[in-house]
Amino acid sequence: MLRWLYSIYQDPSYGEKIKAPGRNFDGCCLYEGYEESKREFANFGVDYTQQQYESWRESQKKIISVWKDMDKPDFVNGFKYDFEKGVYIGLKGIKSRMTEEQAWEQYIK
Repeated sequence: MLRWLYSIYQDPSYGEKIKAPGRNFDGCCLYEGYEESKREFANFGVDYTQQQYESWRESQKKIISVWKDMDKPDFVNGFKYDFEKGVYIGLKGIKSRMTEEQAWEQYIK
């Protein structure tokens, strides 16, 4: 996962390979809360209910429980799986403007 994140981040043509979808739904709103999600769905003429949001949150429980730990400092060993650790190290390294090798050395002790 670390190599994958850095490969995408460092590839200047990556954004050019994907055609703009036109009106684009901002899926990040779902992680921000119900009100944000409701507003984003409204942009597309959809009345998104609290019940729909809660159903979605329940279906994403495992992902959300891992994602909330991505911002914690020095948490790499708190993750159970290697792919979670790889994403964590990649995100921290890119945010800190480290090379892939520097990120690896910094977080795997």
